[in-house]
Amino acid sequence: MAKVSFTAGRVAAFTCPPAKSQAFLWDSNSPGLGLRSTPSGRVAYVFQGVYQGKDIRLTIGSPSAWSVELARAKARELQRQIDDGRDPREVKARALAIQAEKQAATAAQAVTVSEAWTAYLAERRSQWGERHYQDHQAKAAPGGKAAKRGTRGHGSTIAGPFFSLMPLRLCDLDATAVELWAAKEGKTRPTSARLSWRLLKAFLFWCKEQPRVSAALVGSNPATTRKARAPLGKAAAKLVG
Repeated sequence: MAKVSFTAGRVAAFTCPPAKSQAFLWDSNSPGLGLRSTPSGRVAYVFQGVYQGKDIRLTIGSPSAWSVELARAKARELQRQIDDGRDPREVKARALAIQAEKQAATAAQAVTVSEAWTAYLAERRSQWGERHYQDHQAKAAPGGKAAKRGTRGHGSTIAGPFFSLMPLRLCDLDATAVELWAAKEGKTRPTSARLSWRLLKAFLFWCKEQPRVSAALVGSNPATTRKARAPLGKAAAKLVG
């Protein structure tokens, strides 16, 4: 396997002959470091080594992103992993998995209650009756529409109990936020608030099962605390007769 000392010029000039499916050029100054080129013109630094008696090869990256010295340093790092008894492929896979988890957690932190609520209703609609679905929509409605006869408000509907929660990030909907919400709603419309609280609990249990948003909720369901339930009171017993 012919080797040359990599320079920026040699790297830039390396191409794959038209008759081959790929071509390699190897660095004489860094064991395992090579360049791989294809007929399409794609060139990448690669590392080739022996792990547990078998040849392994990993892609390092494009010369446009990696200088010769950085590529050499990466090759040395990969060889050290082999010397330590670690498979560089597994090390890379773990690193990518951790990065993906961090990215997912970051994305989850940005999800609002409104976004999660909309997704929840869309998924559950086929499993609910129309009345139940409309109840969920009404509880988060902004209000301001012309009121039907008998509706509270001066000629227009009032915002649903959940509306004040919708702009929050889901990660900010913790036990304290739910308890403050329950205390406020329990004073003005306890009956509607009790139903809303039950719907909220179910919604948050659903959120904890969703990979996209579960990272935003830490610990138990924030709607299940006694402080959240207490301000809503109990439904009055119906009189018979």
